[in-house]
Amino acid sequence: MLFYRFKSWYRLQAKKSPFIYVGLPFLSSVLLVWSCLIPISQVKFNRRDEQVKSLSRDAELDIIKRRRKVDVNEEYYRILLDQLNLQNEEYENKRVKRLKGEPTWEGNSSDKE
Repeated sequence: MLFYRFKSWYRLQAKKSPFIYVGLPFLSSVLLVWSCLIPISQVKFNRRDEQVKSLSRDAELDIIKRRRKVDVNEEYYRILLDQLNLQNEEYENKRVKRLKGEPTWEGNSSDKE
């Protein structure tokens, strides 16, 4: 019973001044959650920074030595060749009969064939 009284009182007060009874609690909850999530996300970024800094100079040099120079034309033709190989494996040339009255490339009707 007490809950229903509170509920009706709160609803009446919210109609009178909606910002104080609806907007302010909402904004305060958003700010509270935001202030709690900042330290949690900061820990995540700190760990990531430590991992990046732990990469030693020797490892950096090793990565640089193994790096392959990229040529746009070479990459284009390599990808094109891969696609052609995939298409050739799955491609099977079959002739399909034309429907009656369907024109050919020359403009002739298939009825004459």
